[in-house]
This record gives sequence, C-alpha cells and structure tokens, in this order.
Amino acid sequence: MTLRSIHTSDPAFSFVEQLWLDAFPHCERRPLFDQRHNTDHNPAFHCLLAENDGQPVGFFTCWQFEDFWYGEHFAVSPLYRNHGYGAVIMGAVLDYIGHRPLVLEVEVPDNELAQRRIGFYRRLGFVLWDECPYLQPPYHPDDEPLPMFLMAHGNLSTADFSAVRNRIYREVYSYFL
Repeated sequence: MTLRSIHTSDPAFSFVEQLWLDAFPHCERRPLFDQRHNTDHNPAFHCLLAENDGQPVGFFTCWQFEDFWYGEHFAVSPLYRNHGYGAVIMGAVLDYIGHRPLVLEVEVPDNELAQRRIGFYRRLGFVLWDECPYLQPPYHPDDEPLPMFLMAHGNLSTADFSAVRNRIYREVYSYFL
C-alpha cells in the first residue's frame, strides 16, 4: 500500500473526488470549490491517495498542525471494503504523519454503523473522547452543527480537548468560539 499526496491536476483526483462525494453526505463535506482550493493551495491540507499495485483503493484528507494532525475524510472504494484495506491505509497514514498525534471526528454511536466505525478506530489504537461534547460546525450556511465525538491516536488526552477543538474549529471550519 502506498500513499501519495495529490492535487487536482493528478489524473487520480477524479477517483478521490467521486469517492468523497459518494461516501459523505452533503452536511459532512465542504463545497466542492473549497475542497479543490484546499487541495491545491492550502499548505496545511493534504489529500492522500491510497494505492495498491498502482490501483486507487481509497483516500485520506488531513490537516497538519504544529502539535497534531487532524483527519477530515477517510474512505475506501466499495470494491475494496471489508478486505482489511482500511486498517492498512490507516497504518500508512500513521507512518506518513510520522506517528505524531492524529485526531478524527466520528459519529455519535447511536447506530450499528457508527459503533462499527468507532470499534475499527479503537482496534487501531484510537481513544474515544466521549466525555467531551463536540459539535462539528456546519460546512454550509443553512446546515446545523452535527453532534460528533473526537478520537485521538498518540500523545493526546482529554486534557487537550479544548485546544484541539479550537484549532480544528478555527483552521478547518473557519469557526471561532
């Protein structure tokens, strides 16, 4: 499994963009123009294509901050789901970021799919910060904030929650408390 950072000019970007559109509902992704702009022009934003033997398998988008990384979107192509690729890709992501702390948003575990996702991340060493209320700011002006939880991998604890949340709000969502 290889990971490589890509821009919109990469021929594989259409795979990433279509998977992103298919895998995430409107309320969980920014406008397409803004996503493309971040991919090409925001030095903190990384669009990582996961390939196996040259074939696109999935992607991971993330933000690099001084003290941690934030994983915004992660998806595996339907052709490769339930074959262990998710764990392999996440291992490659952790290698890519140099085993620095990584924070993710996850849905509240009020359904089986959300519970399975949280279990997946737990098996990879992530810790659920379920005692820390978190709202994902809306990506679109007419949307409402979404109740979520943060999960962390690495040298972070719930004591870091406020600083982590505030950085994500400010840098990713342009939302200021």
